[in-house]
Amino acid sequence: TSYNPNTNKWREIRLVARYEPNKENQLLVDMIYDPEENVWSTLDVEAKLRYYITSKLQSDTNLKYSFFQDKLEKAKLGIVYDWHCREVYLGYDFIREEYALQVQYKVFPQAGFGFGSSDTGFSFGL
Repeated sequence: TSYNPNTNKWREIRLVARYEPNKENQLLVDMIYDPEENVWSTLDVEAKLRYYITSKLQSDTNLKYSFFQDKLEKAKLGIVYDWHCREVYLGYDFIREEYALQVQYKVFPQAGFGFGSSDTGFSFGL
């Protein structure tokens, strides 16, 4: 934020708060307020969480809620299996209403492949 002493006005106030206890779990609060207009333009809460069910099996959750738009912007839930040098992900995106199955190599994460469903039908990607 900033203050202009000539006009005696505050500009947009932005607050971003992050909590990352480790690289796999994150909490984020993002707020933007305009005191001149008395309007919130952004008020979002986002969470990325990984819970270890066993040493080889984890659950992944990725959520983002916008209070300004009064809706979920992200809502993904998945299971990740550690398969030696690969990871297998099976998940569902509640916003886009689609399933995904992905296999990624740990050493080359962009060199995996996946299957999924979407509005246009079934898709396959490399």
